[in-house]
Amino acid sequence: MILRENTVIKPGIGESPIKRPYRVLLLDCRAGIASIIEIAGLRSEGGKRRKYARGPKLFDLSTLENALKEGQIVETRYQAPGHWSMLDQEYVDLSPTTKERERRERRLAQRDANLALLEPIVKGMSVREIARNPTALRASIIRQAKAKKKDQTTIYRILNLYLASGGVRNSLIPDTHRRGGPGVEKAQRRKLGRKSRLEKAGKVVEESYYLKEEDKKKLAIGYLLTSKTINEADAYRLTCGVHWSTLKGDGTPEIFPPHQRPTRAQFRYWGRKLNQLEDRKRRIGLGRLAIQATPGSTQDQVCAVGQMAMLDSTTNDAYLTSMFSRLKKLPPMHITILKEVRSTVVIGFYVGWESPSTWTAHQAILCGAESKVEICARFGITMTDEDWPSLLCKLILADNGELKSKTTTAAEEEFHFAVEYTKSWSGQSKSDVETQHHTHHKELNHKLPGTTLGKRRERGEKHPALEAIWNYAEYMHEFLLMVIEYNNEEVAHLAPTAMLTEGVRPTRINILKWMMEKNMRADLPYDLERLRAFTMPPAKAVMTKRGIRLLMPDGRRHVPDVRFYAPALQSSPQFKEAVIKDSAVNITIRQSETDTSHVWFSLPDHGLTSIPNVSSDVEMKEKGTVVDFVQWVEERDLVQDMQRGDEDQQALNKLLRRQATTNRGKAELTKELAMQEKPSQKSMVGGLRKNRDEEIRAIKSGGGPSAIAEEEAPLTATVEAADERGDAASEAMESFMKEFAA
Repeated sequence: MILRENTVIKPGIGESPIKRPYRVLLLDCRAGIASIIEIAGLRSEGGKRRKYARGPKLFDLSTLENALKEGQIVETRYQAPGHWSMLDQEYVDLSPTTKERERRERRLAQRDANLALLEPIVKGMSVREIARNPTALRASIIRQAKAKKKDQTTIYRILNLYLASGGVRNSLIPDTHRRGGPGVEKAQRRKLGRKSRLEKAGKVVEESYYLKEEDKKKLAIGYLLTSKTINEADAYRLTCGVHWSTLKGDGTPEIFPPHQRPTRAQFRYWGRKLNQLEDRKRRIGLGRLAIQATPGSTQDQVCAVGQMAMLDSTTNDAYLTSMFSRLKKLPPMHITILKEVRSTVVIGFYVGWESPSTWTAHQAILCGAESKVEICARFGITMTDEDWPSLLCKLILADNGELKSKTTTAAEEEFHFAVEYTKSWSGQSKSDVETQHHTHHKELNHKLPGTTLGKRRERGEKHPALEAIWNYAEYMHEFLLMVIEYNNEEVAHLAPTAMLTEGVRPTRINILKWMMEKNMRADLPYDLERLRAFTMPPAKAVMTKRGIRLLMPDGRRHVPDVRFYAPALQSSPQFKEAVIKDSAVNITIRQSETDTSHVWFSLPDHGLTSIPNVSSDVEMKEKGTVVDFVQWVEERDLVQDMQRGDEDQQALNKLLRRQATTNRGKAELTKELAMQEKPSQKSMVGGLRKNRDEEIRAIKSGGGPSAIAEEEAPLTATVEAADERGDAASEAMESFMKEFAA
């Protein structure tokens, strides 16, 4: 590297011949000299800024060249102020306000006046010629100073600024816009403003209170106390009672005298000033929430489909109802969207009540990689794989949340895709998917009965859940149709020119399919079964001899009416153990909480296998969710608890009724035995077939010995029997209690 004129050099490593940044004005190889000048306004290595411009210095050329070779000085890039390269009219037109425009016009007039001072001195000389012998201009500078009645140092300062810029005219525009430290609040060291009446009258010895930085924050926080019931004056007094007071013996505060605490005017000024949106964010540490415009487009980051996808989660802002009852309300669900950047196609999603987590994000990635034919058919939509292609993108851009886990790292290593995380509080870093949420809210979510409109319910407002009508299946049907409609919208500005030339309709899906066919793709190959093993959420279940049963949240009871079975289960050791022990065996399955049509279970010979729901209730399998079943079981438990008293009473009545019948029969048997000789046990159990045949003939004829005996029985016996029946309940209870007591 060699020295060049009009470049900026600065100190490098080791002992440097210069201490600050300098501009090279002249390199005279024949004379062996170099002329450099310090650039005013730049900080030195020690952090100090030179407030004035010094004149050119002459150096031995070989000294600077050797220092450059040794790295003691280095060439650096000097970022000149923007107005140096502006035309006058452009400089004025870019003024943000009318007042600033007037200021800039005055600055240009000052620049012209400075140039007029230098014109007789430099007389059209170049910067190189001036730098060769700057002392030759001394006589001209003295004459000009006398003629214009200016100080010589003023003219020297203007000349040095002109040389330090390399001869830029606009460098003579004064930096008055930097005066006073714009944007920097000046710390108070004494009270500002006029003296109070007490100070003027000499009634107060000490000076009035001046505010420190922490005092301003206290006033800002105290100003937030103002409300419908607390006016500004009361809020001021409460704030003083907390921060500028002493506690009396009874524990009540005694505020300081007026000259030892802020005034009410200061309370109002700083309370309003520091509670503006930006100041309040900065005060509570949320300055990083400020949204900065990001130039460019997400399309600038990709050139092929599958190169990048963006993932983000939100809520659907609408309450739903259970499939078992419209009166059973469900909270808003969470939606995770996976959007391919180049074609802007929504390739994957998760819709359910599970809070955003690694598993919900993984389910959205899995949805993007697997066929959507099955899930669309489940909700009554006919589709083919060509209508909605599947792919695994090479890079996934997401928040610092859902995908940060060991599980994601393992999936990255297995399938060789990458996850990139945006910086915190920077939603604009993945603007495509953020905008997609707004599109879904506008098109569907905020038009549903029971919507929250994305706002918190205020006191006195009707709860949105009271208006909820739709259930999960109805919502998913419309959600899928909305996404399909979005994917089939025409976006000609995203389509490659060659695609438009071929006459292909420029929809998002067609762009994705066309670029995949033309091999303009960067997505990754994958094995879907292995991807399921890494991305589907695990769930606890049990294996029984009748198949797989889901567990309730308590981890003990089975979810009723839901059973999963396939012949392949018979080869699993868990199934064999359940058959041998005739009891449930704990297992881990892969399952989505919103799909009860099947679960996934790892088998030794088949790997991760789909196990279908063998219930005969088709509507339940297609539309039901685990949340629906759990709520239904919990509601049924409450009903059973409320009916338990009636059920116990009915069971007791049944027990007493049967015991009364038994007691009545025993009484009749005793009477019959008393009227005749007691038969032997053998004779009583003998002739069973004969007795059966006689009983059948009697039943068929409608009469028989029993009927004849009843007709011949005396009236007193009938009355006695009636009395026995009337008192049967009490006798049965007594007999029942005697037997148990014995």
